Parts: sequence; C-alpha cells; structure tokens
Amino acid sequence: MDEEASTFAEFPGVRTKGVQFILLKSVKDGLLGKGESLAIFQQMLEDGFWLAPDTAVEFERILFLM
Repeated sequence: MDEEASTFAEFPGVRTKGVQFILLKSVKDGLLGKGESLAIFQQMLEDGFWLAPDTAVEFERILFLM
C-alpha cells in the first residue's frame, strides 16, 4: 500500500520520504527529543508497522548518533 502511494505521489513529481526520515528530521530540527522519537517508532512497530529488523536497528543507531 505504501509503495502504491509513493508511486502515485511521484507520478506528478512529488518526492516522498519514509517515516524514519520524518522522525529523524524531527529530532534534528528540535521538534522531538531522541527518546520521544524512539518511543513513537517503537509504538509503531508494536502496532504492526513492518520494517526489516536490520533497518530498525539502523534507525536506532542513526538516532543515537545525532
């Protein structure tokens, strides 16, 4: 479903970003703290958001290097 939405959005030239990008950018811009971003991310996973395990680990690694 997300892939379909991205394909549709890119058709007219809209650039898409993933949820991990949004969470990391929110921390970088001072809108969320690292703990808040991680809590949102973990809640999404608990609620059924699927992500490859190595991608989830990489998100957390990048988050705490910021």
